[in-house]
Amino acid sequence: MKLSTRKISLIAILVAFYYIISLLPGIPILGVAAPTIGLGAAIATIFGIMLGPYLGFLAALLSAVTALVLSPSSFILGAPFLLSPPMNALVSGFVFKSSNLSTESPKYKNGWIVAFIVLGFLALAFWATPLCQPINSYIFIANGTVTSVHKINTIPTYYIGIAANFDKIIAWLLIIPTILIAKKFSTTQKRTFAFFFLLAFVGNQSDASIGNLIFALPFVYKGIFGYSTEAVRLLFLISPLYYPAVRIFQSLIAAIVCVPLVRALRTRGWNL
Repeated sequence: MKLSTRKISLIAILVAFYYIISLLPGIPILGVAAPTIGLGAAIATIFGIMLGPYLGFLAALLSAVTALVLSPSSFILGAPFLLSPPMNALVSGFVFKSSNLSTESPKYKNGWIVAFIVLGFLALAFWATPLCQPINSYIFIANGTVTSVHKINTIPTYYIGIAANFDKIIAWLLIIPTILIAKKFSTTQKRTFAFFFLLAFVGNQSDASIGNLIFALPFVYKGIFGYSTEAVRLLFLISPLYYPAVRIFQSLIAAIVCVPLVRALRTRGWNL
């Protein structure tokens, strides 16, 4: 991978921008005191657009590490989720670079397929975690707690998987329409905004998917956060619409930034 002076400068600017954004108050995670959903996650899509999937992934990882190291108070709780923003950049980069809006689409013409596989795998892997297993069991909620029981007609365990992943599945299914929007309607400003909004939504849900998967691992939720399996199941059930709303908000921010940014860079000779 050849790095030009322009790209190195761009990476430095994006890392600094990410760090500044990370200093802003984050969006609370329900039931968890820390960490929060940082607004920096919303701009990781831009990394993929400007640098492509591979370099965008590395730049977003460097940004996340920098923000975490310079905020030592949140290091332990934030470290497990270092791959979340890079995953956004990776998936966004593959989708964007394979679309008609990218000058590099011949090079990445099947990139959307890679994004489709990655996001699909992350959503599917969540179902193999202890939170959704055994899938034929049930959970019983009483007095704000969750207790695992067997064959009691309360809430099936697979509801955890549905509550945690229905929005990720929607994003996964939107990858193909996103490519089609770029192919058929890329000449109109409204459709261009729609493309970048959908692209950012897919990217942000990729961030959320790997975050959910990591949090669903016992050594994270038990070893680092000190939660029981039952407590974590409750966290995924208490407000399933909250996190999709957060991701939509982040996607709107990213789209508002992306449309004029891409236009401005192209007028100055940038190859995106």
